[in-house]
Amino acid sequence: MSRTGSRARRCRASRLAAPIAALVLAGPGAWAAAQDGAVREEAATACEDAATLLREDDLDGALAEASWCLESLQQIRQDRTLAIFPDDVDGWRGGTLDRQGAMGMTILSRSYEVDGTSIEVTLTSGPAGTGLAALAQMGAVMGGGSGRKLRVQKRTVIDMGDEEVDGRVNYLVQLRSGGMLTVESTDADADAVMTFLRAFPIAEIDEALEQG
Repeated sequence: MSRTGSRARRCRASRLAAPIAALVLAGPGAWAAAQDGAVREEAATACEDAATLLREDDLDGALAEASWCLESLQQIRQDRTLAIFPDDVDGWRGGTLDRQGAMGMTILSRSYEVDGTSIEVTLTSGPAGTGLAALAQMGAVMGGGSGRKLRVQKRTVIDMGDEEVDGRVNYLVQLRSGGMLTVESTDADADAVMTFLRAFPIAEIDEALEQG
Protein backbone atom coordinates (compact mmCIF):
# COMPACT_ATOMS: atom_id res chain seq x y z
CA MET A 1 0.00 0.00 0.00
CA SER A 2 1.27 3.52 -0.72
CA ARG A 3 2.19 5.94 2.05
CA THR A 4 -0.71 8.22 1.06
CA GLY A 5 -3.19 5.34 1.19
CA SER A 6 -1.93 4.25 4.61
CA ARG A 7 -2.24 7.78 5.95
CA ALA A 8 -5.82 8.06 4.69
CA ARG A 9 -6.70 4.75 6.37
CA ARG A 10 -5.16 5.84 9.70
CA CYS A 11 -6.95 9.21 9.64
CA ARG A 12 -10.27 7.54 8.94
CA ALA A 13 -9.75 5.06 11.79
CA SER A 14 -8.94 7.84 14.25
CA ARG A 15 -12.06 9.79 13.25
CA LEU A 16 -14.21 6.72 13.88
CA ALA A 17 -12.58 5.62 17.14
CA ALA A 18 -14.32 8.05 19.49
CA PRO A 19 -17.86 7.61 18.06
CA ILE A 20 -17.46 3.82 18.14
CA ALA A 21 -16.30 3.87 21.76
CA ALA A 22 -19.29 6.02 22.72
CA LEU A 23 -21.69 3.62 21.01
CA VAL A 24 -20.20 0.60 22.74
CA LEU A 25 -20.59 2.28 26.14
CA ALA A 26 -24.17 3.26 25.31
CA GLY A 27 -25.14 -0.38 24.83
CA PRO A 28 -26.14 -2.81 22.03
CA GLY A 29 -29.30 -0.92 21.09
CA ALA A 30 -27.45 2.28 20.28
CA TRP A 31 -24.77 0.33 18.42
CA ALA A 32 -27.31 -1.46 16.21
CA ALA A 33 -29.12 1.80 15.42
CA ALA A 34 -25.95 3.60 14.33
CA GLN A 35 -24.02 0.75 12.69
CA ASP A 36 -25.52 1.13 9.23
CA GLY A 37 -24.81 4.86 9.17
CA ALA A 38 -21.22 4.33 10.32
CA VAL A 39 -20.54 1.71 7.66
CA ARG A 40 -22.09 3.94 4.97
CA GLU A 41 -19.87 6.84 6.04
CA GLU A 42 -16.85 4.54 5.96
CA ALA A 43 -17.75 3.39 2.44
CA ALA A 44 -18.31 6.94 1.19
CA THR A 45 -14.98 8.12 2.62
CA ALA A 46 -13.07 5.19 1.11
CA CYS A 47 -14.67 5.74 -2.31
CA GLU A 48 -13.85 9.47 -2.20
CA ASP A 49 -10.26 8.75 -1.12
CA ALA A 50 -9.88 6.28 -3.99
CA ALA A 51 -10.98 8.92 -6.49
CA THR A 52 -8.65 11.54 -4.97
CA LEU A 53 -5.65 9.20 -5.04
CA LEU A 54 -6.41 8.24 -8.64
CA ARG A 55 -6.37 11.92 -9.66
CA GLU A 56 -3.02 12.20 -7.91
CA ASP A 57 -1.80 9.23 -9.98
CA ASP A 58 -1.29 7.13 -6.84
CA LEU A 59 -2.54 3.87 -8.32
CA ASP A 60 -1.51 1.65 -5.40
CA GLY A 61 -3.24 3.89 -2.89
CA ALA A 62 -6.32 4.19 -5.11
CA LEU A 63 -6.57 0.41 -5.44
CA ALA A 64 -6.28 -0.07 -1.68
CA GLU A 65 -9.01 2.47 -0.95
CA ALA A 66 -11.20 1.11 -3.76
CA SER A 67 -10.94 -2.37 -2.22
CA TRP A 68 -11.99 -0.96 1.15
CA CYS A 69 -14.85 0.89 -0.56
CA LEU A 70 -16.10 -2.33 -2.18
CA GLU A 71 -15.78 -4.31 1.05
CA SER A 72 -17.79 -1.68 2.93
CA LEU A 73 -20.52 -1.65 0.29
CA GLN A 74 -20.78 -5.44 0.47
CA GLN A 75 -21.03 -5.19 4.26
CA ILE A 76 -23.89 -2.71 3.97
CA ARG A 77 -25.80 -5.07 1.71
CA GLN A 78 -25.23 -8.04 4.02
CA ASP A 79 -26.24 -6.07 7.11
CA ARG A 80 -29.47 -4.93 5.48
CA THR A 81 -30.29 -8.50 4.53
CA LEU A 82 -29.56 -9.65 8.08
CA ALA A 83 -31.85 -6.96 9.45
CA ILE A 84 -34.87 -8.43 7.68
CA PHE A 85 -34.02 -12.08 8.40
CA PRO A 86 -36.76 -12.47 11.03
CA ASP A 87 -36.41 -13.73 14.60
CA ASP A 88 -39.93 -15.18 14.54
CA VAL A 89 -42.04 -16.53 11.69
CA ASP A 90 -45.64 -17.52 12.34
CA GLY A 91 -44.82 -18.82 15.82
CA TRP A 92 -41.50 -20.43 14.84
CA ARG A 93 -38.57 -19.09 16.88
CA GLY A 94 -35.28 -18.46 15.08
CA GLY A 95 -31.99 -19.70 16.46
CA THR A 96 -28.50 -18.34 15.86
CA LEU A 97 -28.02 -16.76 12.45
CA ASP A 98 -25.00 -18.24 10.70
CA ARG A 99 -23.20 -16.27 8.00
CA GLN A 100 -20.48 -17.58 5.70
CA GLY A 101 -18.82 -16.04 2.69
CA ALA A 102 -16.33 -17.39 0.18
CA MET A 103 -15.52 -17.28 -3.54
CA GLY A 104 -18.12 -14.64 -4.41
CA MET A 105 -20.91 -16.31 -2.47
CA THR A 106 -22.67 -15.33 0.76
CA ILE A 107 -24.65 -17.95 2.69
CA LEU A 108 -27.00 -17.10 5.54
CA SER A 109 -28.68 -19.92 7.42
CA ARG A 110 -30.99 -20.10 10.41
CA SER A 111 -32.96 -22.86 12.09
CA TYR A 112 -36.50 -22.18 13.32
CA GLU A 113 -38.13 -24.33 15.98
CA VAL A 114 -41.51 -24.89 17.60
CA ASP A 115 -42.53 -27.77 19.89
CA GLY A 116 -39.36 -29.73 19.12
CA THR A 117 -39.84 -29.48 15.34
CA SER A 118 -37.38 -27.53 13.20
CA ILE A 119 -37.20 -25.88 9.79
CA GLU A 120 -33.87 -24.85 8.25
CA VAL A 121 -33.72 -21.74 6.06
CA THR A 122 -30.69 -21.00 3.86
CA LEU A 123 -30.19 -17.90 1.72
CA THR A 124 -27.48 -18.04 -0.96
CA SER A 125 -26.56 -14.84 -2.79
CA GLY A 126 -23.71 -13.22 -4.69
CA PRO A 127 -22.35 -13.90 -8.20
CA ALA A 128 -21.38 -17.50 -7.38
CA GLY A 129 -24.69 -17.99 -5.60
CA THR A 130 -26.50 -17.23 -8.83
CA GLY A 131 -24.63 -20.04 -10.57
CA LEU A 132 -25.36 -22.42 -7.72
CA ALA A 133 -29.05 -21.57 -7.94
CA ALA A 134 -29.01 -22.41 -11.65
CA LEU A 135 -27.39 -25.79 -10.94
CA ALA A 136 -29.96 -26.56 -8.26
CA GLN A 137 -32.76 -25.75 -10.68
CA MET A 138 -31.22 -28.06 -13.29
CA GLY A 139 -31.12 -30.79 -10.66
CA ALA A 140 -34.85 -30.36 -10.07
CA VAL A 141 -35.56 -30.67 -13.79
CA MET A 142 -33.41 -33.80 -14.03
CA GLY A 143 -35.15 -35.58 -11.21
CA GLY A 144 -33.95 -34.14 -7.90
CA GLY A 145 -37.16 -34.27 -5.86
CA SER A 146 -40.64 -34.06 -7.28
CA GLY A 147 -39.78 -30.97 -9.35
CA ARG A 148 -43.29 -29.63 -8.80
CA LYS A 149 -43.47 -25.85 -9.24
CA LEU A 150 -45.53 -23.50 -7.12
CA ARG A 151 -45.94 -19.75 -6.80
CA VAL A 152 -45.32 -17.99 -3.48
CA GLN A 153 -45.12 -14.20 -3.09
CA LYS A 154 -44.81 -13.94 -6.89
CA ARG A 155 -41.66 -16.11 -6.85
CA THR A 156 -41.26 -19.57 -8.34
CA VAL A 157 -40.86 -22.32 -5.75
CA ILE A 158 -39.59 -25.79 -6.71
CA ASP A 159 -40.41 -28.83 -4.60
CA MET A 160 -37.00 -30.49 -4.20
CA GLY A 161 -37.97 -33.04 -1.55
CA ASP A 162 -39.61 -36.44 -1.59
CA GLU A 163 -41.48 -36.85 1.67
CA GLU A 164 -42.68 -40.35 0.82
CA VAL A 165 -39.15 -41.66 0.20
CA ASP A 166 -36.98 -40.08 2.90
CA GLY A 167 -39.39 -37.93 4.89
CA ARG A 168 -37.61 -34.78 3.78
CA VAL A 169 -39.47 -31.62 2.81
CA ASN A 170 -37.37 -29.20 0.74
CA TYR A 171 -38.51 -26.14 -1.17
CA LEU A 172 -36.21 -24.00 -3.33
CA VAL A 173 -37.26 -20.40 -4.01
CA GLN A 174 -35.93 -18.72 -7.15
CA LEU A 175 -35.16 -15.11 -6.25
CA ARG A 176 -35.35 -12.30 -8.80
CA SER A 177 -32.03 -10.99 -7.48
CA GLY A 178 -30.37 -14.17 -8.80
CA GLY A 179 -29.88 -15.98 -5.51
CA MET A 180 -31.90 -18.75 -3.95
CA LEU A 181 -33.68 -19.50 -0.71
CA THR A 182 -34.09 -23.07 0.50
CA VAL A 183 -36.54 -24.07 3.22
CA GLU A 184 -36.31 -27.66 4.43
CA SER A 185 -37.19 -29.97 7.28
CA THR A 186 -36.88 -33.63 8.19
CA ASP A 187 -39.47 -33.64 10.97
CA ALA A 188 -42.15 -31.11 9.88
CA ASP A 189 -44.76 -32.13 7.33
CA ALA A 190 -45.15 -30.46 3.95
CA ASP A 191 -48.20 -28.42 4.98
CA ALA A 192 -46.39 -26.96 8.00
CA VAL A 193 -43.31 -26.08 5.94
CA MET A 194 -45.41 -24.48 3.21
CA THR A 195 -47.34 -22.41 5.77
CA PHE A 196 -44.00 -21.27 7.18
CA LEU A 197 -42.71 -20.46 3.68
CA ARG A 198 -45.75 -18.34 2.86
CA ALA A 199 -45.21 -16.33 6.06
CA PHE A 200 -41.46 -15.83 5.50
CA PRO A 201 -40.50 -12.35 4.13
CA ILE A 202 -39.27 -13.66 0.77
CA ALA A 203 -40.17 -10.55 -1.24
CA GLU A 204 -38.56 -8.16 1.26
CA ILE A 205 -35.29 -10.12 1.31
CA ASP A 206 -35.25 -10.41 -2.48
CA GLU A 207 -35.84 -6.66 -2.88
CA ALA A 208 -33.03 -5.90 -0.41
CA LEU A 209 -30.63 -8.05 -2.45
CA GLU A 210 -31.72 -6.36 -5.70
CA GLN A 211 -31.11 -2.91 -4.22
CA GLY A 212 -27.67 -4.04 -3.03
